[in-house]
Amino acid sequence: MNREEILSLLEPNAINDVLVEIKTKETILYSNVFANQYMSPTRHVRISDITISRKALPISKPETPSPEYREEEYNVKTFEIPLIKVKRFLSPSEIRDLSKLQGSDITTTLANYLAVLKKQLIETYEILCAKALTGQIVHRLFGNGDIAISFGNIQNYTVANYWNDANGKPIDDINSMIELIVSKTNHGDFVLVVSQSVINALINNSQTKEYLAHTIGDQVYENGRITRIADVDIAVVRGTYTDADDNVKSLLPNPKEVYLVSRTALYKVFGPPESFDLAGPTEAYAYTSYKELDPMGIEIGVMARFLPLILDTNAIVKAQVLP
Repeated sequence: MNREEILSLLEPNAINDVLVEIKTKETILYSNVFANQYMSPTRHVRISDITISRKALPISKPETPSPEYREEEYNVKTFEIPLIKVKRFLSPSEIRDLSKLQGSDITTTLANYLAVLKKQLIETYEILCAKALTGQIVHRLFGNGDIAISFGNIQNYTVANYWNDANGKPIDDINSMIELIVSKTNHGDFVLVVSQSVINALINNSQTKEYLAHTIGDQVYENGRITRIADVDIAVVRGTYTDADDNVKSLLPNPKEVYLVSRTALYKVFGPPESFDLAGPTEAYAYTSYKELDPMGIEIGVMARFLPLILDTNAIVKAQVLP
Protein backbone atom coordinates (compact mmCIF):
# COMPACT_ATOMS: atom_id res chain seq x y z
CA MET A 1 0.00 0.00 0.00
CA ASN A 2 1.43 3.37 -1.01
CA ARG A 3 1.47 6.65 0.92
CA GLU A 4 -1.68 8.00 -0.76
CA GLU A 5 -3.64 4.90 0.18
CA ILE A 6 -2.47 5.18 3.77
CA LEU A 7 -3.53 8.84 3.81
CA SER A 8 -6.98 7.83 2.59
CA LEU A 9 -7.37 5.83 5.80
CA LEU A 10 -6.60 9.00 7.76
CA GLU A 11 -9.38 11.09 6.26
CA PRO A 12 -11.55 12.58 9.06
CA ASN A 13 -14.64 10.59 8.06
CA ALA A 14 -12.73 7.30 7.97
CA ILE A 15 -11.00 7.95 11.29
CA ASN A 16 -14.22 8.90 13.06
CA ASP A 17 -15.96 5.79 11.81
CA VAL A 18 -13.24 3.88 13.65
CA LEU A 19 -13.35 6.11 16.75
CA VAL A 20 -17.08 5.64 17.26
CA GLU A 21 -16.60 1.88 17.37
CA ILE A 22 -13.74 1.98 19.87
CA LYS A 23 -14.93 1.14 23.37
CA THR A 24 -13.30 2.80 26.33
CA LYS A 25 -13.28 1.78 29.98
CA GLU A 26 -16.05 3.12 32.18
CA THR A 27 -15.43 6.54 33.66
CA ILE A 28 -17.28 6.97 36.94
CA LEU A 29 -17.57 10.75 37.02
CA TYR A 30 -17.92 11.42 33.30
CA SER A 31 -20.43 8.60 32.77
CA ASN A 32 -22.38 8.38 36.03
CA VAL A 33 -22.07 11.67 37.91
CA PHE A 34 -22.08 14.24 35.09
CA ALA A 35 -25.21 12.71 33.61
CA ASN A 36 -26.63 15.64 31.64
CA GLN A 37 -25.27 16.72 28.26
CA TYR A 38 -25.43 20.03 26.41
CA MET A 39 -24.18 20.89 22.93
CA SER A 40 -23.03 24.50 22.58
CA PRO A 41 -23.13 26.02 19.09
CA THR A 42 -20.20 28.29 19.95
CA ARG A 43 -16.92 28.10 21.86
CA HIS A 44 -18.68 29.67 24.84
CA VAL A 45 -21.52 28.43 27.01
CA ARG A 46 -23.85 30.58 29.08
CA ILE A 47 -25.24 29.00 32.22
CA SER A 48 -28.47 30.88 31.59
CA ASP A 49 -28.90 28.91 28.35
CA ILE A 50 -29.20 25.60 30.18
CA THR A 51 -30.57 26.63 33.57
CA ILE A 52 -34.13 25.46 34.06
CA SER A 53 -35.92 27.72 36.51
CA ARG A 54 -38.54 26.22 38.82
CA LYS A 55 -39.66 29.43 40.52
CA ALA A 56 -43.27 30.55 40.46
CA LEU A 57 -43.92 33.24 37.86
CA PRO A 58 -45.52 36.48 39.07
CA ILE A 59 -49.13 37.28 38.15
CA SER A 60 -49.29 40.62 36.34
CA LYS A 61 -51.89 42.63 34.48
CA PRO A 62 -51.47 42.29 30.71
CA GLU A 63 -50.28 45.90 30.38
CA THR A 64 -47.71 45.51 33.17
CA PRO A 65 -44.37 43.99 32.07
CA SER A 66 -43.42 41.00 34.15
CA PRO A 67 -40.28 41.37 36.27
CA GLU A 68 -39.00 38.28 34.47
CA TYR A 69 -38.32 40.41 31.41
CA ARG A 70 -36.23 42.89 33.36
CA GLU A 71 -34.25 40.08 35.00
CA GLU A 72 -33.53 38.18 31.81
CA GLU A 73 -29.84 39.15 31.75
CA TYR A 74 -29.40 38.94 35.50
CA ASN A 75 -26.47 36.92 36.80
CA VAL A 76 -25.39 35.45 33.46
CA LYS A 77 -22.19 33.41 33.65
CA THR A 78 -20.29 32.61 30.47
CA PHE A 79 -17.42 30.14 30.17
CA GLU A 80 -15.14 29.33 27.28
CA ILE A 81 -15.01 25.65 26.34
CA PRO A 82 -11.35 24.61 26.05
CA LEU A 83 -10.03 22.57 23.15
CA ILE A 84 -8.39 19.31 24.21
CA LYS A 85 -5.95 17.80 21.71
CA VAL A 86 -4.17 14.44 21.76
CA LYS A 87 -1.71 13.89 18.92
CA ARG A 88 0.59 11.17 17.60
CA PHE A 89 3.40 11.64 15.11
CA LEU A 90 4.12 8.96 12.54
CA SER A 91 7.72 9.21 11.38
CA PRO A 92 8.85 8.29 7.83
CA SER A 93 10.19 4.98 9.12
CA GLU A 94 6.79 4.11 10.65
CA ILE A 95 5.05 5.02 7.41
CA ARG A 96 7.45 2.80 5.45
CA ASP A 97 6.76 -0.07 7.87
CA LEU A 98 3.01 0.48 7.45
CA SER A 99 3.27 0.44 3.67
CA LYS A 100 4.73 -3.09 3.83
CA LEU A 101 1.61 -4.45 5.54
CA GLN A 102 -1.59 -5.72 4.01
CA GLY A 103 -4.54 -3.33 3.91
CA SER A 104 -6.40 -4.93 6.84
CA ASP A 105 -3.26 -4.93 8.97
CA ILE A 106 -2.71 -1.24 8.27
CA THR A 107 -6.29 -0.48 9.28
CA THR A 108 -5.88 -2.47 12.50
CA THR A 109 -2.60 -0.71 13.32
CA LEU A 110 -4.10 2.75 12.79
CA ALA A 111 -7.16 1.74 14.85
CA ASN A 112 -4.81 0.75 17.69
CA TYR A 113 -3.15 4.18 17.50
CA LEU A 114 -6.56 5.85 17.64
CA ALA A 115 -7.70 3.65 20.54
CA VAL A 116 -4.81 4.96 22.64
CA LEU A 117 -5.57 8.56 21.65
CA LYS A 118 -9.27 8.22 22.44
CA LYS A 119 -8.44 6.59 25.80
CA GLN A 120 -6.25 9.58 26.69
CA LEU A 121 -8.98 12.00 25.62
CA ILE A 122 -11.65 10.31 27.77
CA GLU A 123 -9.26 10.10 30.72
CA THR A 124 -8.78 13.87 30.44
CA TYR A 125 -12.57 14.25 30.58
CA GLU A 126 -12.58 12.27 33.84
CA ILE A 127 -9.77 14.36 35.35
CA LEU A 128 -11.56 17.60 34.49
CA CYS A 129 -14.80 16.27 36.04
CA ALA A 130 -12.94 15.47 39.26
CA LYS A 131 -11.48 18.98 39.38
CA ALA A 132 -14.84 20.60 38.61
CA LEU A 133 -16.40 19.00 41.71
CA THR A 134 -14.12 21.19 43.83
CA GLY A 135 -15.72 24.31 42.34
CA GLN A 136 -12.83 25.14 40.04
CA ILE A 137 -10.73 23.68 37.25
CA VAL A 138 -7.04 24.50 37.19
CA HIS A 139 -5.52 22.23 34.59
CA ARG A 140 -1.97 22.45 33.31
CA LEU A 141 -1.59 21.59 29.64
CA PHE A 142 1.48 20.43 27.77
CA GLY A 143 2.75 23.53 25.98
CA ASN A 144 -0.73 25.06 25.69
CA GLY A 145 -0.98 27.20 28.81
CA ASP A 146 -3.43 26.52 31.65
CA ILE A 147 -7.17 26.03 31.94
CA ALA A 148 -8.43 28.05 34.93
CA ILE A 149 -12.21 28.13 35.47
CA SER A 150 -14.04 28.96 38.70
CA PHE A 151 -17.67 28.03 39.31
CA GLY A 152 -17.75 29.56 42.81
CA ASN A 153 -17.39 28.21 46.33
CA ILE A 154 -19.03 24.89 47.12
CA GLN A 155 -20.62 24.28 50.51
CA ASN A 156 -18.74 22.66 53.40
CA TYR A 157 -20.03 20.36 56.13
CA THR A 158 -18.21 19.22 59.27
CA VAL A 159 -18.93 15.73 60.64
CA ALA A 160 -19.20 15.27 64.40
CA ASN A 161 -17.14 12.07 64.25
CA TYR A 162 -15.08 10.52 61.47
CA TRP A 163 -16.64 7.56 59.69
CA ASN A 164 -13.97 5.12 60.84
CA ASP A 165 -14.65 6.12 64.46
CA ALA A 166 -16.89 3.99 66.67
CA ASN A 167 -19.18 7.02 67.12
CA GLY A 168 -19.24 7.95 63.44
CA LYS A 169 -22.72 8.27 61.90
CA PRO A 170 -22.44 8.42 58.08
CA ILE A 171 -26.18 8.20 57.44
CA ASP A 172 -26.90 11.12 59.76
CA ASP A 173 -24.15 13.10 58.03
CA ILE A 174 -25.48 12.28 54.56
CA ASN A 175 -28.99 13.37 55.55
CA SER A 176 -27.62 16.60 57.02
CA MET A 177 -25.67 17.28 53.82
CA ILE A 178 -28.82 16.74 51.77
CA GLU A 179 -30.66 19.23 53.97
CA LEU A 180 -27.84 21.72 53.43
CA ILE A 181 -28.33 21.45 49.67
CA VAL A 182 -32.14 21.51 49.56
CA SER A 183 -32.25 24.53 51.89
CA LYS A 184 -30.41 26.60 49.25
CA THR A 185 -31.32 25.14 45.86
CA ASN A 186 -34.01 23.05 44.21
CA HIS A 187 -31.58 20.64 42.55
CA GLY A 188 -31.90 16.91 43.29
CA ASP A 189 -30.84 13.41 42.16
CA PHE A 190 -28.06 12.96 44.72
CA VAL A 191 -24.87 10.93 44.45
CA LEU A 192 -22.08 10.55 47.01
CA VAL A 193 -18.60 10.64 45.43
CA VAL A 194 -16.07 8.76 47.56
CA SER A 195 -12.59 7.25 47.39
CA GLN A 196 -11.75 3.60 48.03
CA SER A 197 -10.55 4.38 51.57
CA VAL A 198 -13.84 6.12 52.39
CA ILE A 199 -15.99 3.29 51.02
CA ASN A 200 -13.99 0.84 53.15
CA ALA A 201 -14.76 2.92 56.25
CA LEU A 202 -18.42 3.22 55.24
CA ILE A 203 -18.83 -0.55 54.81
CA ASN A 204 -17.33 -1.23 58.24
CA ASN A 205 -19.20 1.52 60.09
CA SER A 206 -21.65 0.23 62.72
CA GLN A 207 -24.48 2.59 61.74
CA THR A 208 -24.08 1.59 58.09
CA LYS A 209 -24.18 -2.11 58.99
CA GLU A 210 -27.32 -1.58 61.04
CA TYR A 211 -28.97 0.34 58.21
CA LEU A 212 -28.15 -2.30 55.61
CA ALA A 213 -29.32 -5.11 57.85
CA HIS A 214 -32.77 -3.56 58.17
CA THR A 215 -33.15 -2.16 54.66
CA ILE A 216 -35.49 -4.30 52.62
CA GLY A 217 -36.88 -2.03 49.88
CA ASP A 218 -33.55 -0.89 48.43
CA GLN A 219 -31.12 -3.02 46.47
CA VAL A 220 -27.99 -1.89 48.29
CA TYR A 221 -25.52 -4.53 47.14
CA GLU A 222 -24.23 -5.16 43.66
CA ASN A 223 -21.32 -7.54 43.12
CA GLY A 224 -20.41 -7.25 46.79
CA ARG A 225 -20.26 -3.45 46.76
CA ILE A 226 -22.47 -0.83 48.32
CA THR A 227 -23.96 1.17 45.46
CA ARG A 228 -26.69 3.08 47.31
CA ILE A 229 -27.39 4.17 50.86
CA ALA A 230 -29.89 6.56 52.52
CA ASP A 231 -31.60 7.07 49.12
CA VAL A 232 -28.30 8.30 47.67
CA ASP A 233 -26.25 6.63 44.94
CA ILE A 234 -22.57 5.97 45.66
CA ALA A 235 -19.82 6.60 43.09
CA VAL A 236 -16.44 5.16 44.04
CA VAL A 237 -13.60 6.96 42.26
CA ARG A 238 -10.30 5.11 42.17
CA GLY A 239 -6.91 5.71 40.65
CA THR A 240 -4.33 8.38 39.96
CA TYR A 241 -3.10 10.42 37.03
CA THR A 242 0.16 12.10 36.05
CA ASP A 243 0.00 15.84 35.52
CA ALA A 244 1.93 17.95 33.02
CA ASP A 245 4.83 18.26 35.48
CA ASP A 246 5.06 14.45 35.85
CA ASN A 247 3.60 14.54 39.36
CA VAL A 248 1.36 11.59 40.28
CA LYS A 249 -1.90 12.79 41.86
CA SER A 250 -5.04 11.15 43.21
CA LEU A 251 -8.05 11.55 40.93
CA LEU A 252 -9.98 12.93 43.91
CA PRO A 253 -8.07 15.89 45.37
CA ASN A 254 -8.35 14.54 48.92
CA PRO A 255 -9.19 10.81 49.33
CA LYS A 256 -10.35 11.54 52.90
CA GLU A 257 -13.17 13.80 51.69
CA VAL A 258 -16.57 13.05 50.17
CA TYR A 259 -18.68 15.11 47.81
CA LEU A 260 -22.45 14.97 47.99
CA VAL A 261 -23.53 16.11 44.55
CA SER A 262 -26.84 16.96 42.95
CA ARG A 263 -26.60 15.59 39.42
CA THR A 264 -29.21 17.97 38.03
CA ALA A 265 -26.67 20.79 38.52
CA LEU A 266 -23.89 19.05 36.56
CA TYR A 267 -23.44 19.07 32.79
CA LYS A 268 -21.12 17.65 30.18
CA VAL A 269 -20.81 20.49 27.69
CA PHE A 270 -19.43 20.01 24.19
CA GLY A 271 -18.59 22.85 21.85
CA PRO A 272 -17.93 22.95 18.11
CA PRO A 273 -14.71 21.29 16.97
CA GLU A 274 -11.74 23.06 15.53
CA SER A 275 -9.27 21.45 13.15
CA PHE A 276 -5.60 22.31 13.22
CA ASP A 277 -5.35 21.57 9.49
CA LEU A 278 -8.58 20.27 7.96
CA ALA A 279 -11.93 21.92 8.56
CA GLY A 280 -15.25 20.24 9.17
CA PRO A 281 -16.48 18.25 12.17
CA THR A 282 -17.62 14.68 11.69
CA GLU A 283 -18.52 13.95 15.31
CA ALA A 284 -20.16 16.29 17.79
CA TYR A 285 -18.04 15.24 20.74
CA ALA A 286 -14.71 14.22 19.16
CA TYR A 287 -13.16 14.51 15.76
CA THR A 288 -9.85 13.98 14.07
CA SER A 289 -7.69 15.23 11.29
CA TYR A 290 -4.19 14.77 9.99
CA LYS A 291 -1.54 16.90 8.39
CA GLU A 292 1.43 15.94 6.30
CA LEU A 293 4.74 17.18 7.61
CA ASP A 294 6.89 16.40 4.58
CA PRO A 295 9.50 15.19 4.68
CA MET A 296 9.14 14.53 8.40
CA GLY A 297 6.01 12.38 8.45
CA ILE A 298 2.32 12.53 9.36
CA GLU A 299 0.54 13.77 12.48
CA ILE A 300 -2.83 12.33 13.54
CA GLY A 301 -4.97 13.74 16.31
CA VAL A 302 -8.12 13.28 18.38
CA MET A 303 -9.66 16.48 19.67
CA ALA A 304 -12.79 17.88 21.31
CA ARG A 305 -14.14 20.93 23.06
CA PHE A 306 -15.27 19.61 26.43
CA LEU A 307 -16.13 21.31 29.71
CA PRO A 308 -17.68 19.79 32.85
CA LEU A 309 -20.02 22.51 34.04
CA ILE A 310 -21.47 23.29 37.49
CA LEU A 311 -24.70 25.27 37.24
CA ASP A 312 -25.03 25.89 40.97
CA THR A 313 -22.25 25.35 43.52
CA ASN A 314 -24.86 25.21 46.29
CA ALA A 315 -25.70 21.79 44.84
CA ILE A 316 -22.37 20.34 46.04
CA VAL A 317 -21.35 19.74 49.67
CA LYS A 318 -17.86 18.66 50.68
CA ALA A 319 -16.97 16.99 53.98
CA GLN A 320 -13.83 15.41 55.38
CA VAL A 321 -14.89 12.06 56.85
CA LEU A 322 -11.52 10.42 57.65
CA PRO A 323 -8.77 11.80 59.91
